Amino acid sequence: MIITLKRRRGEDYKWFSPAIFLFLISIIPSIWILELDHQQNKVEEPKCNKLDSLENLKMFTPNTTQGNMTYQDYLRIFNQTISTVCANTWMLALHQIVLILLIVGKWLLPLGGGITRDQLSQLLLIFVGTAADILEFTSETMSDVKETINQLVYIILAVWTWSMLQFPFHLAVVDSKSDSEDVEAAQKVSLLTKHRTDMWSIVEALFIQDGPFLIVRLTVMTYFKVFHQMLCFFAIKNFLVVILNFYRWIVPLLLLFAIIFDIIAIAATSGWVEDEDAKSDYANMWTRYRGRKEWIGKSLMEYSWAQAVAALMIIGLLILIIAFIISCVALCCSLNITLLPFIGALLIVVVILQIIALIIYPVKFNELIFEGNYYYTWAYGFGWGATILCIGCAILFCCLPRYEDELTGLAKTKYIYSSA
Repeated sequence: MIITLKRRRGEDYKWFSPAIFLFLISIIPSIWILELDHQQNKVEEPKCNKLDSLENLKMFTPNTTQGNMTYQDYLRIFNQTISTVCANTWMLALHQIVLILLIVGKWLLPLGGGITRDQLSQLLLIFVGTAADILEFTSETMSDVKETINQLVYIILAVWTWSMLQFPFHLAVVDSKSDSEDVEAAQKVSLLTKHRTDMWSIVEALFIQDGPFLIVRLTVMTYFKVFHQMLCFFAIKNFLVVILNFYRWIVPLLLLFAIIFDIIAIAATSGWVEDEDAKSDYANMWTRYRGRKEWIGKSLMEYSWAQAVAALMIIGLLILIIAFIISCVALCCSLNITLLPFIGALLIVVVILQIIALIIYPVKFNELIFEGNYYYTWAYGFGWGATILCIGCAILFCCLPRYEDELTGLAKTKYIYSSA
């Protein structure tokens, strides 16, 4: 507060709120202690009252039928009534109060430099929605904890703590350039700065809130065998939020899988070809091993066809990596339709190179086999898997420019009317 008032002349930081951060690190350990103590002593709790109905709330109103009651008598009765409220109710109230204080506190704090009132209003609305999701996660998931699965409490509290750390950051609605600035100045902004808000929203949904919430709920349903209607509903809700924030990454993710498959095929120490029992003869892309007790390796790079296979696979992998990087720029950072056909052309080149390599290898290797049955196994299959993924992605990138309006969100809704 002293730094804000004296050195910053009443302005808070633009991207980060130290006051909210210090409040969280001071209150979160206390909630951990209370929650762990409550879970350990939950079985020993006596009969209590829940504040879930109007009749239970009437317990706090004084009984006017009793005469000659002093102020101390009212306090004693109120204290006795308070002590009968369930610990779960107190814990839920504590979570609610903390979240309300965060929202109201951000509202009352000084504005950060460059933040307008409209942006503050949007940020507070985001805080309200985030607080509701976090409160629902803690209250619903904690109620699923049984006495025999205390490790689930640590998982829930850890995810809750991680999700609370998004409140000190104000990247969700704060743009680096205001709308009043001219177009020339906006074009000079770097790509990272221009899309910082969108990137933060994706990171927040995938790694801070909905992604971890989804993992915890799936863990509760699959590992801890807890299942009910509300748990399933909110798991589906988290899944939909993740997918909606992740849809542009689907095609680059397929390319990433193709890169991984190619690396496995190239770097595998075995798995390209082996004899029927895999006991006397096997090979990878680089070396052939033969023997019974002691394996003797012979490099396949002595053959020109093996050198060609290695060169084609490595060149294909390098082009695939370039296509993956360009696809991330074209689809994820900012939508650039003109780059999509170029990416499709690169993937077609990768497909041609890898198909040639994957056909040459078995044709030429069969010339080295004189007897027995041989099989082309898992590493060779990964090579074909990467090629098939590249074929599908090449078709997608070549077809996506036709759906520019759908990608940019400018497509008009089409209505179909049937005549009576």
